[in-house]
Amino acid sequence: MFMQMNNPPPNTANLINVVDMISNPRHKTKAFYINSWAISSSKQSQMKSKFGSAPWCRLKEKTVHLIAPGTLLREDFTQVTGPVHFVYCCFDAKDPFELRRLIGPSGHALIEDPRQWVLAKLLKMARTYNELGTQGWFKNQSQLYDLLDLFKGLESTGETGQWTFSSKKRSSLVLDFVDSVHRLMWPKRHSIIRLDDIAKELHLSRSSLSHRYKLATGESLLATQARWRLSEAKNLLDQELPIKVIAEHLGFCDIYHFSKVFKTQSGLSPREYRKQTQE
Repeated sequence: MFMQMNNPPPNTANLINVVDMISNPRHKTKAFYINSWAISSSKQSQMKSKFGSAPWCRLKEKTVHLIAPGTLLREDFTQVTGPVHFVYCCFDAKDPFELRRLIGPSGHALIEDPRQWVLAKLLKMARTYNELGTQGWFKNQSQLYDLLDLFKGLESTGETGQWTFSSKKRSSLVLDFVDSVHRLMWPKRHSIIRLDDIAKELHLSRSSLSHRYKLATGESLLATQARWRLSEAKNLLDQELPIKVIAEHLGFCDIYHFSKVFKTQSGLSPREYRKQTQE
């Protein structure tokens, strides 16, 4: 399940693989080093794991492990009586998401995930790969960015390297995200808004930007731009400015294009709108 970009852009996370696997362990114990960043979740509570020098712990439902590169992982299947269900992804990152701040001395972070946001993302990524193969890489790369963005809404439980999600912080992050997009869009509202440029500024893929913005606002970025221009056009029409001047100010190539777009969005031509508001 290898999916990797040959020349990843700087300061980003680059997905390596994503796995949803159910298997019967061949060995009772095993140990190995994690060579990249990894996020894992499991539905198997009988299995025990040991990260670096940390004590042994059981994998529990609604918990997630974030593992840093170079961490020694030991697994104990002695008490496991049936198949083990693993869901995980591996990725390279130059820490644009400040992952290191989450990691404890043992080389990993334990994250409580009561709503199973992370597990849902991992399962969706695995399903995308199973359905689309390597053609689904870019879609999964977008999902990885969304997944890592979730970690910005973590709160410490009071124990080093242990975290939990805050719904309040997540709501705040959504608002911050929308505000960031609007700050980048506003100076360009009278011209062509290039989604690739905005995505680059926010360290997102174009598809992730579009998906997250529509999920947060209920409309596309271009729909927001059109709504802004229509609102501004109505304000300018109320000020008795010549329609040609308004069209030029809003970035339209000519008065005819402006009139057509205005009527499509409002149901009235600029002149009809002006006449109606003056009655």
